[in-house]
This record gives sequence, C-alpha cells and structure tokens, in this order.
Amino acid sequence: MTVVIKRIPTEILTLIFHMYKSRDKGNEDSTQHLFRLSLVCRSWREVIQGCPTLWSDIWLRVSPDKAECQATYQLGRAGDTLLYLTILFPWHSERKWTKEESAALPVRLAYIFCDTTSRWKSFRIWAQSYETQLFLDNCAGYTPNLSNFNIKLRPPEIESSLPLVASFAGFFPTHSSLGASVTKLYLNASGTHLHPADLIGVLLSCPNLVQFHLLGAPDTMMGDISDTLTASLPHLVNLGMAGFQDPERLLGALNLVALQSLMICMHRCSPAMQCALQSIFQTCNSLTKVDITNPTVDLPNEPPSPRCLVRGRTVLPSLKHFTSSHADATIFPLFRQLSFPEAQTIEIRAAPCDVAYNLLSSSPQLASALFFDVFGTLPQHTPIVYLPYLSSIDLVKCLGFLNHVDAPGPSKLSLTQAGRGCPSHHPTLVRGLIERSDPPIRILHLCLLDYTDEDILWCLRRLPLLKELMIRGTAMTDATLCALEMPRPSEQGVVPDLLLPLLESAVIGNDLVTAQAFAALAASRKAVTWKPLFPLQSL
Repeated sequence: MTVVIKRIPTEILTLIFHMYKSRDKGNEDSTQHLFRLSLVCRSWREVIQGCPTLWSDIWLRVSPDKAECQATYQLGRAGDTLLYLTILFPWHSERKWTKEESAALPVRLAYIFCDTTSRWKSFRIWAQSYETQLFLDNCAGYTPNLSNFNIKLRPPEIESSLPLVASFAGFFPTHSSLGASVTKLYLNASGTHLHPADLIGVLLSCPNLVQFHLLGAPDTMMGDISDTLTASLPHLVNLGMAGFQDPERLLGALNLVALQSLMICMHRCSPAMQCALQSIFQTCNSLTKVDITNPTVDLPNEPPSPRCLVRGRTVLPSLKHFTSSHADATIFPLFRQLSFPEAQTIEIRAAPCDVAYNLLSSSPQLASALFFDVFGTLPQHTPIVYLPYLSSIDLVKCLGFLNHVDAPGPSKLSLTQAGRGCPSHHPTLVRGLIERSDPPIRILHLCLLDYTDEDILWCLRRLPLLKELMIRGTAMTDATLCALEMPRPSEQGVVPDLLLPLLESAVIGNDLVTAQAFAALAASRKAVTWKPLFPLQSL
C-alpha cells in the first residue's frame, strides 16, 4: 500500500487534497482535515505543507490560547494566495476568559491580519458588536479582491427566547477603510430597534452604493430623523424598502440623483410620504422603474389625512415600468399628476378609475397594461385613449375600462369580472376590440364572465391566429367544445374549416361542461395541450 501511495504524482495528490478539504468548505475548519492528512506519511506531509492554496481557508474558533498561533501558522503556509477568512467568537456562555481578554483578543487578531487585507477574497466574522468593531477598527486596509463580506452579531447574553441575530450580506458597520468599496448593501432590521442616526452613518460610510435594500418588520418604526442628518448617494440606482411604518423619514434624508429603480412596500401612506415621493419623482430624471405596494390590503378604510400639496404635472421622462398595488388613498392626488411618456408596462391594483385613466392616457408608448379592481366611473364624454403599441391587456373586475381604450393590435386579452359586488358585463363591450384587432389576438382568457356559447363562439371565429385559450367560470356548455373538435369530412370528402387551427394549449373550467365532451375534444385534437382547471361534470 505504501508503494502505491508513493507512486501517485504530486499534482494528483494536491488535487485530491483540495477536493477532500473542500467537501464542507464554509461550514467547518478545513485546517483539521489537513492536519489529519499530513499524519499519513512524510510524503503527504511535504505535499500539504508545500501547497499554499491548501491553507488559504482560514477558520478561527477564537480562544486566548489557540487562535493567534493558528492564524500565524496558517498565514505562513498560505504564502501570497487569496484568503477566505472566517472568525468565530463563541457564545457568551461558552467563554472561559475575562472581559479584559475579550477586549484584547480582537485587537491582537487584527494586528495579525492587517497586512493581508489586499488578499481577502471572503471575510466572515461572528462576534459581539464591540468585538467586531474592535477588529475592523484595527484592521483597516485596501481590499481590491473582497467579494463576500458577512457579519453576524452575537447578543451579549443568552436569553430564554431565540437570540437576536442581525445578519448582513455585503454590509458591515461604519468603517471608512472598507466602506468606499461597498456597492451593494442589504440590511435586515427586523426584530431590532433601528436608530436613524446609526442608519445614516452606515450610508455615509458607503458613498459608492449602487444598490440598497432595507427590510424591517411590519410594525417597525424608523423614528424621527433630524433635518441635519442627510446622506448623499450619487451612485445609488436601486433602492428597496419594506416593512416600515414610516419609510418617508429615510427617503426625505437621502439625496438620490442617479436613482433608476424604486421599490417601496408600506402599510400606510402619510402626507409626508407623498411629499417624499413627489420630490424623488421631480428630481430623479433617470428613474425607470417604480413599484409601490401596500401588503395590508384587508385593512379598513380610514378617513383621508391632510395631504401634501401637489403642484403641477410631474413628468417621469425615463420611466418604463410602473406598479401600484392597493396604495393608500393619500397618495392618489400625486398619481393624478404623474405622466409617463415612455412607459412600457403599467400595473394598477385597487385604485380609482380616474387615477388609472390618467396613467394610461399619459403613456402613449404602453405595451402592457394590467388593471385589477379599478373602481368608480369616468364622465360620459371622457376621450378614448389611443394606444397603438399596446400588446397585452389584462382587466380584472373593471371591464368597463374597455370603453375608454382603443388598441388596434393587442396579442393578449385577459378578462375577469365576477366577484362579490361586481356588476355583470355585457359581451358586446369586447366585440369592438376584437373586431379592430389587426393582427388578431393570439392569447385569450375569459374568466368568470356571463358569456354563453354564442358569445364565446363569436369571439373564437374571429381569432384564427389564437394559440392560447382559457375559459373558466362562464355559461359555456358542451356546444362550444363540440365546435372546437376536429371536423369530420362530408360525404363529398370536403373537410370544413377547423375552428382555431393554430391553437396550441387550452384550459377549460366550467360547471356546465361534461367530462365526456372534454375527453372527446382532447381525443380529436391531440396536437393541442388540453387542461381541465377543476373536475368537470361526469355523466
């Protein structure tokens, strides 16, 4: 056996050692694997000790008597390779040293690693906040290769409940030597009290941020931010905030000249929020995407609050995508003054009809529109909006909106109407749109409509290019399915025209349709993918 081992080339041995060491990379101390392997024989020990990349993963479980020796030894073996450094301080109950030693250890470790920061590829530290700060304060340096920076803060004491853990990906506490290199920052503030001054301090320490996402719990309050606390983020293009009751406090403290994407998930919209958004819309000319969502859609309506004065029309010249889902009524006055001359997609859920109409009419380049539960009515003589590029129309519980839209070439039409309190919809409303479509529609969804076989067949006969069909919750019977079957030749051998000859997939879900008729249709047109949406009636 010894002879066979000695015959293995050094390169193959090194590859094997790398594979063995990396089995649990990032989850345990790979150094222990190396020590065990080096005990097999002298030749293995020489290969292991002579290969710097085997020692580049430095995993330190901090203790006063081992961590420094291990760090020094492994750095000596790693040579000039890129380093993957993990430092783990034990939980409070596991510590066997004094408070003085706790304060001294991070500093001593920092002195060992301070000259290696240019070789850091990955850095992780799990420690108490003061230990993390002591290490970073004493380990400043240039980090051109750093791509992964992770900090997990341990609580000072173990309590009966689950420990409070703040996890940061691509983020670290205020630290000027590394902050300038940070371009993406993700901060989860759920379950902790966030001090506005600290948050502004973190942002100020990262002046080159390109992307910033801040998450809080649904009841998290950011609190007052002094007018003197501001953060200029000239390179920030993507900003997302969710879970806070008062996100406007942070928005009002940020200078965002380059912002392109804004995502705000808020439970209430205050007048201050309306003012903050108006300021962003008026100053961020490069804004291309806006998503404003209220997740608490079941909250009862409240009396409107005093509103920020909206002055004049606000044009967003670069906006391509706009989404508003169940927004608070306080923000509607601002929406009524917005204009999107270059918008490609608009999604509006739960908003007054005049708000939806304003956004639609101010978007002549629109390609896709989704309106869900648009309520209210427009004046009788409201002009029809001509949208020559609109290719996808999706209307849910607001089909009357079709009266105000002229789209000559939509490729997709999806209509859903029924629901508690929803008025009935007459099929003639959509006939004009189908007749004007050129080329004909290719995707048609008819859901929860009072459409009979006659109404549905009228639509299908005028859509020879249709490829995708969904019909559910209508008054359709087996008659429509029979009409869709492959026709049989006549006695003279003439085959009648096939209804929807290009159809590729169809979803059928109607109470009045039988399983027998559905099976016959599927058997006659096997090139089509047929799917029943729910169990059909059996005979």
